[in-house]
Amino acid sequence: MEVPISPMDDKGSPYSTASSGSTTTFVEEWTPSHSKTSSASKPAARPKLKTVRIAIVGTGLSSLTTAYLLSTCEAEKYGVHLVVDLFERGSSIGMDGQSLTVEVGETKRPQRIDTPWRTFNPGYYPNLTGLYRYLGINFYRNRLSFGWFHLDELPQMFPPMETHESLSTVRTSYWSPFATPRSISRTLKHWVVQFSGDVNSGPSLTLASLWNVYKWCGSIFRLLAIWFGYVLFLCVCSYHGRRGHYRPGATHPIQKKTVRQYVESAWYLPSSFVRLVLLPMLMTLCTCSSEQLLEHPIAPLLEYKWKTHRGTHMLVSDGVRQVVRRLIEKVDNVYCNAGITALEYVPVSDGVDNSLRVRLVLEDGRSIIYDHVILGVSPKSALNLMIAAETTAELLPHQVNSLKLALQRSNASRAIDAFSKAAHNRVVVMTHKDTTIFPECKRLPRVVVGSTDSQRTMVTHISAPGIYQTTMLLEENLPTLDSILSISRYVRFVLTMPWMRARSEFCTETGCCGPVQGPNIWYVGCWCHNGLPLMEGCVNSASACFLQLTKVLSIPAFIPWEPSHDFMPSAEEPFH
Repeated sequence: MEVPISPMDDKGSPYSTASSGSTTTFVEEWTPSHSKTSSASKPAARPKLKTVRIAIVGTGLSSLTTAYLLSTCEAEKYGVHLVVDLFERGSSIGMDGQSLTVEVGETKRPQRIDTPWRTFNPGYYPNLTGLYRYLGINFYRNRLSFGWFHLDELPQMFPPMETHESLSTVRTSYWSPFATPRSISRTLKHWVVQFSGDVNSGPSLTLASLWNVYKWCGSIFRLLAIWFGYVLFLCVCSYHGRRGHYRPGATHPIQKKTVRQYVESAWYLPSSFVRLVLLPMLMTLCTCSSEQLLEHPIAPLLEYKWKTHRGTHMLVSDGVRQVVRRLIEKVDNVYCNAGITALEYVPVSDGVDNSLRVRLVLEDGRSIIYDHVILGVSPKSALNLMIAAETTAELLPHQVNSLKLALQRSNASRAIDAFSKAAHNRVVVMTHKDTTIFPECKRLPRVVVGSTDSQRTMVTHISAPGIYQTTMLLEENLPTLDSILSISRYVRFVLTMPWMRARSEFCTETGCCGPVQGPNIWYVGCWCHNGLPLMEGCVNSASACFLQLTKVLSIPAFIPWEPSHDFMPSAEEPFH
């Protein structure tokens, strides 16, 4: 049964973006300003305009960017009135749904902590940087420094802060290949004390002391090998980049290699660098296990390192909530607590031809019909929705336009086949104040990567003074950290060789929409665009979908911002 729903009904409908007590302060504060269905906020559409209803499922960066482009393209000038609605399964907008505000410093200054960490580098994120500059978003330089420490095992429970010394039994070594000479000297001094025994005792020529000196010298050589391997790795990344081997359509063999094949053929890279630095670094970038990393395509990883090496990483001032505010301010409706359970094709007669629409079925059984639906969800969620859509397409009557129906069936079937090749990981992000997970050193780097012999990794970065975020794969038994502020769980897409081939269904090599996009159901997200599944892919896929959809609607359109490689920040760093 078709039941219309109101974005702001008197009873606090669960589809309201300001439902009673269930949403965050951010959504409650900003929803009324962008709910444009009330008589006070938007006049009724002119009768001569053709109304096109568009539903966007999900409220991540790709969905919000698509919604912004559609709601600001001035389609009325070309006789089309676009109604853009956003649907979010959670109680708050997804891009900022897990972030939190903490008090830092002696003055208890409030600071926004994004969850997960949303740093970006204009070298690899030119379109995201251009979007931020176009929206007037302030961001600051995040001076990153990296350190690695090795654990005999990744303990299932970390000790409380009072028993910091107990971790010495599992922490075996620590180094930072990007450290300053002073920090390297402190590290060497720490190794001397560690391998020679009592720091107050005089030199001894015992066999044990000679063995300690041998181990100390071995550590020095290992550090030099890591430096040497890192420089060689940068040269390889730069070589392929300057030769154009990362470009779409490139036929160089590096495009077909996995990480396993690359490591096995890279005889020039020291094994200590590969085992202790390179693989853990790539695992934290992809948030995946060692087995998944070895089957990961190597070319996107090399391209990322090449484009970000000499650049500066940035963070948005005051968190990404200001990005959300700007992106949704002209969207017609945002429905929170509105999970979509199925998509159904519906034949609709417009008096000239029998065409197809898409019905969204919500969790409580109610539904609403749209001309176009854009799925900004994970491939796993999109797969379930498309299976339902394919089923309804098989049951449609023969009166429906046979050509349109055949195209819909074909696109749905091809999309389902592509989604079956997608791989995902469950990831947990813990914001806490526990320092026992760090190695013993006077000054910590901004990003600390811990790894084990079994190649399990966890990455912790300093979000604010005394505030840390640890990201790792979600397991049955989570580590217990002291002073936990929040625990968030996510689904992270993992790039594989089978998906690299299947992705051509959604995105061409030139970045345009693939063959399964449209004519009624569209897809956006970091997973359906070229490159690593990061925020840049979200913006690129949203731009491609917007251009193709407006072309179908005969609306001349363009992307209002230009790609930006400018590394000049627009705000000062909040802490040092």
